[in-house]
Amino acid sequence: MRQRQFDIDVFVAGGGPAGLAAAIAARQQGFSVMVADSAIPPIDKACGEGLMPDGLDSLRQLGMTITGG
Repeated sequence: MRQRQFDIDVFVAGGGPAGLAAAIAARQQGFSVMVADSAIPPIDKACGEGLMPDGLDSLRQLGMTITGG
């Protein structure tokens, strides 16, 4: 088995909503980031079907725009 080496500052285990938000926030601070998740798409699970106002504010602070209704 061949091993790979990566030069990263932050390793995030889990690509769910919290892991991706953490990765985005770290990247915006200038860190190099790697996200790893063991799930194999498609994921039979709804995530983010509804967001509370604080969650929307947090996404906006990360530079994301939510459209639709």
